Amino acid sequence: YFRADNSADAIEGLQMLASAQIRNGEIDAAIATSREAAAKAANVPELDPSELMYLRAYPAMALTVAGRYAEGAPELDAVLQDWRASGLAQGTVYARIANNLAVAKFSLGDPVGAERVLTEITTIQQKVNPVRGENAIALRNLAMVRIQLGIYDGAALALLDAQKLDEATFPEKSLGRATA
Repeated sequence: YFRADNSADAIEGLQMLASAQIRNGEIDAAIATSREAAAKAANVPELDPSELMYLRAYPAMALTVAGRYAEGAPELDAVLQDWRASGLAQGTVYARIANNLAVAKFSLGDPVGAERVLTEITTIQQKVNPVRGENAIALRNLAMVRIQLGIYDGAALALLDAQKLDEATFPEKSLGRATA
């Protein structure tokens, strides 16, 4: 029923379907479904602009999940360029999209580009929401990239920051150190 509906609820339903399709390994179906959701969303004025950008990026993020980095990276880059040009605040959703771009860049043999993107998003995330699991993921990705680039001190600092975030987010999983 939601395919004929252009409401925000129908768009959310399509997005949930695309997520389920990804989890089931149906990447091409997920890409088609998420493109349909994004097309519908472009005509729903009550949607938050950052949500619309996320919906536009979702098919490309599905491509990166599938390891199809060369297909996904240009789309992710275009969405992020549009985001910056729009003047929208660069928060958690922006960082999530950018993290996918960084993984794609790294996987395509561009660790310098990946390091640049990851440095940007870890800075954004620190300002917007400093204690969040996604921040730790981005920091671990940054550490991996810096190791590849031979920036060992920077990698160690990123890993320490990721560990601190993990301990703040999940104190019960601390490595036995006393927490304040």
